Amino acid sequence: MIYHGVKSEEGVLMRMNNIPRSIAESMGGSGTLQATLIWPSVQSARAFISSSDIALWDRGRPTNSPLSGAEYQSVWHTLSGEGR
Repeated sequence: MIYHGVKSEEGVLMRMNNIPRSIAESMGGSGTLQATLIWPSVQSARAFISSSDIALWDRGRPTNSPLSGAEYQSVWHTLSGEGR
């Protein structure tokens, strides 16, 4: 958790999938993620992230962030190699 700069296992899972640190905790703490992933793995989390809609990204972004949910998703696409 220290290495990834987050406070939860779900946050680590998000960081391992290249989610920006500033939203990793909120994306990992998403009730949708927890309900979707009974036995979370890096691969299942990646599938969840890949199929997530923009509303999840909007809910995950910090309120004071200059980036929109769509911009965070775009950053993730670049970092993860999931180019569009």
